[in-house]
Amino acid sequence: METASNKTYKSRLFTSNVLLQKDELEERLEKCHGLLTSVVSNLSENEAHDALNQMVSKGPQQHEEASLGLLFIILVEPTAAPKAYRDLTCITRDGLSLIMTRLIGIITEKLTKLLDSVRTQVLWLSNELIKSIVPGVEGLCQALLRQISGGDNSPSNVWLAENVLGLLNTNRAWLEKNPILLATAVYTYLRLLEDHEAAPFKNLRQMEIEFCSSLLKERFVDCIPIGRDLVRLLQNVARIPEFNALWKDIVHKPQSLCPQFTGIAQLLHTRTSRKFLACRLHPEMENKILFLTSKVKFGQQKRYQDWFQKQYLSTPESQSLRADLIRYIIGVVHPCNEVLCSDIIPRWAIIGWLLTSCQTAVSTANAKLALFFDWLFYQPDKDNIMNIEPAILLMHHSIRSHPAITSTLMDFLCRIIQNYSTLPDVQVKQGVIKAFRHILSKKVVMSLSPLFDNPKMDRDLRSLIRNTLAEFCDSGSKLEESSTSAFSKVESSSASSSSDMLSSLGSRMMEADTSSSSKDTELADSGVDEELEPPDEEAVFSDPDEDEDGDMTAASKSENSKEKDYEFKPIEKEVIDENEERDSNEDITELEDLENLGDDLKELVIKFSQQSDPAVRSNIMEDILKCIASLDEFEDETAKSLAVCLNFCLIDELMTPCFSRERNPEDSLDGPIYVLCRSICVLPTHDVGRERHLTLLGALHTVDQKFGYRFLFFLKASVTDDERLTIYEDFANTFRGEKTLQGCLSEDLKVCQDYDVKAFRFIISSIYKKFPEYVVGNSEVLHMLVGTMEPRQLNQLISEITLGELTIFGEDSKLDTLLESTLEWESFEQQCVWHLIQAEDVLLESFVNILPSLKKDQHAEALSNLLILMKSVAPSADLVIPVLSMECSEKRPGNQFSVSLLIYWAQEYPRELAQLIGQQLCKQASASKKRKGAKSQLGTNLELVLSHLDWLHKICQEQEDLSFFKHDGLRSALDQVKQTASEARKSKFKLLFSMCEDKDTRKRTTRASILAANRAASSSSESEEEEEQAVKPRNAKRRRKTNNTVESDSDE
Repeated sequence: METASNKTYKSRLFTSNVLLQKDELEERLEKCHGLLTSVVSNLSENEAHDALNQMVSKGPQQHEEASLGLLFIILVEPTAAPKAYRDLTCITRDGLSLIMTRLIGIITEKLTKLLDSVRTQVLWLSNELIKSIVPGVEGLCQALLRQISGGDNSPSNVWLAENVLGLLNTNRAWLEKNPILLATAVYTYLRLLEDHEAAPFKNLRQMEIEFCSSLLKERFVDCIPIGRDLVRLLQNVARIPEFNALWKDIVHKPQSLCPQFTGIAQLLHTRTSRKFLACRLHPEMENKILFLTSKVKFGQQKRYQDWFQKQYLSTPESQSLRADLIRYIIGVVHPCNEVLCSDIIPRWAIIGWLLTSCQTAVSTANAKLALFFDWLFYQPDKDNIMNIEPAILLMHHSIRSHPAITSTLMDFLCRIIQNYSTLPDVQVKQGVIKAFRHILSKKVVMSLSPLFDNPKMDRDLRSLIRNTLAEFCDSGSKLEESSTSAFSKVESSSASSSSDMLSSLGSRMMEADTSSSSKDTELADSGVDEELEPPDEEAVFSDPDEDEDGDMTAASKSENSKEKDYEFKPIEKEVIDENEERDSNEDITELEDLENLGDDLKELVIKFSQQSDPAVRSNIMEDILKCIASLDEFEDETAKSLAVCLNFCLIDELMTPCFSRERNPEDSLDGPIYVLCRSICVLPTHDVGRERHLTLLGALHTVDQKFGYRFLFFLKASVTDDERLTIYEDFANTFRGEKTLQGCLSEDLKVCQDYDVKAFRFIISSIYKKFPEYVVGNSEVLHMLVGTMEPRQLNQLISEITLGELTIFGEDSKLDTLLESTLEWESFEQQCVWHLIQAEDVLLESFVNILPSLKKDQHAEALSNLLILMKSVAPSADLVIPVLSMECSEKRPGNQFSVSLLIYWAQEYPRELAQLIGQQLCKQASASKKRKGAKSQLGTNLELVLSHLDWLHKICQEQEDLSFFKHDGLRSALDQVKQTASEARKSKFKLLFSMCEDKDTRKRTTRASILAANRAASSSSESEEEEEQAVKPRNAKRRRKTNNTVESDSDE
């Protein structure tokens, strides 16, 4: 019957087959739909509306059920969708935030699995949400755009691209009010134009051309933030008349597009943000690339690359996807030191594989351009060295094993310099030279001689390199001493230079009349098909700054003498003069929020942004705070604008750890951020200045959440006790919206854990002490605590708990749910939890009910610690019942946990354990007689108890110690179970029930002896003297008492 029901079931949301289980989301939506139907069925429209309002007024759970029920109707019943959406907008209590979150989740994770009709309804609902201008709908459109895959012309992907484009065109006025989404949409469809050149996509292609060209002409100011990759995409569509005219305006008449646009150099010198590079990879593809760059070891990547190639790069149209992948790896994937120093496959090896997989001249040229594009406009003070590192390492490592790769890349780099040099105000050659200089200064490679002066390289290519980059080819240059022996390591196979594959692209982009002749071979024909080999020596880099505008962090310098082999060295940090003006991709004067400030504040903020000395910046921050206090009014809009400007100036301080090199926390409280925190703590509670400073801190936290944990750190570090932490409560309750104090703490602690683990460890103990009602017994905070735990901190926490100064779990909290959530944590995290439980002496009865759900193969940490804890206490009904409810296999050793614990208890507490097990057996046996309807469930429980007892009997029998089973109470209980047991059960537990027969024989013998003794006592009493008659009743009473005791023991 179950199989038949599964076959007849058909999903209303997802494409499914008999092998797939029913989706949890669909089950949830169907359940909510059923509850909703039960409320509004057989009611008129007005009555149904009232019933829905009453339902959602009961609480958050009912509100969620009603909202999800209506969402299900919208997705699966197109005709009823308009009415359901009207009802949804009427009953919502959170501005449709719940629906928005669920819908974004469906789009991100399950859109490809949806039925066609459901996908249509998703877009219909998205359109309605845009019309209603629901908060957060921009994120919904961003999620839809990411689902449109590049290099994929499958019907479903083309349908999605066309319908999302129609959605944006329909809501054009709304789109133009969201500049970030507008720029993302332009970037997306400019890229997709390259895939839609075939005739079947003529209509879609024309729609994309009109959409992109019109937005670029009318809203060019919103497209400028895309940066240099906008130019890279425009060159691929430069032959289209609309974009040809646009290109002429960009190059020759920039002011006609936007008054603030100074020319193409402005675009090319603006690095493209990571969010644009990431938006052209499908989320699933992005996850695979991140896994490849963080988990796969070098030398073991071939099967992963083969799978990726088959899944995403096997179709002809997927050739265009290589450039997207290379740009993503270069601009988004910046590994940390730990990964760079490990045996994980480096980025340059993955890019080399992508280059060798290109099958057309155009795709090869685009892939190379994606690799070198940041080189052409490189500025060390604004660009990140991690963006040029993969190319130099790829060329360096390919010298010996694949010299053709190095030759073609060098040839391409030299020729692309010539093509881009025709652009006005763009010093491409200087950009490449600066890139090479920065590589040498950071010691990414020790010398460039193997690249520039390789005698095995083609003569024409060597001449081209010397003419283009003469600075690095002269013997008196700044290069390290080169070793001629290094050239002998290069394979003798001659490397022919590649043709100028960008000539056609360059002519399309710049309309040049001249064209370069193809006189060399292409990379695709170079014969390089084998896998790239790991290098003999690993590269070691320092961490890149998490901020895009940041530079590389410091690393130790190598003191080794000059070496003949070329190897990688740690990247050094440049020495920056303290008086040097701070660099940024954007000048603060370009911020629109700066214009919302008064003249005095504006002047102070600009002065603040221009200073780099911490002491001077702190003094200016004090002046800013005094200026705020002296204002007649300090409105929320002013606070918000000031917060944006200050955050722009404080971004570097926010990215550095709270602790300085000094061990004393108070020595780390210098800097402008803590000037604001100190002012809030020092001023009286009802002071106007304090309230305004709190308002500013709240606005800063809205802009960047790191201000929250910085405030917590200051409150903890500024005094020896924790009393100041109460000020955080004022900040959270007043300026954090509808969030509870518990939510604020969890949010700030999570950000602290992510950005500054040392600061988290420093403040977490005080949080538990000062806010126990919000964090004690909280699984989220506990996970953060053990997730950053180190042995030294664990020892400190255990000491504080033992002294009674700290409480983690609490006495009144029910820990079953908390411990169930820990079962999926890392092994070390779980061990830390159990150490803390043991230190706090938490009652076992409060969490032993999780035992039946534990599996030996999955929950070894919990089982081992529970066994140690339960050994230390005597058995009780609250402890024994969960143990006997655990699964018990018929194969040896049954349930290892329960059998081990029962054996231990049987040896240490035999009478107590026998009595408890006997009570359970009697209770279930008597219940099975009274309630036949519950026989199956009770029988299952009884079966578990008997199974545990049977294994206990077998172990005791092997140890030749059956004294535990000689307790009369246990034997009587087994006898009672045997009387009601089925023949199958009697046969299964034959040895166990045999104990009852021994008990019956012993019981009859004992009673016969007692009767004989009573008769002897009666006959002897007749011959005694009369004065002894008064004693006889007392003796008889004593005997009866003895007899009753014996009989009672045998009946237990």
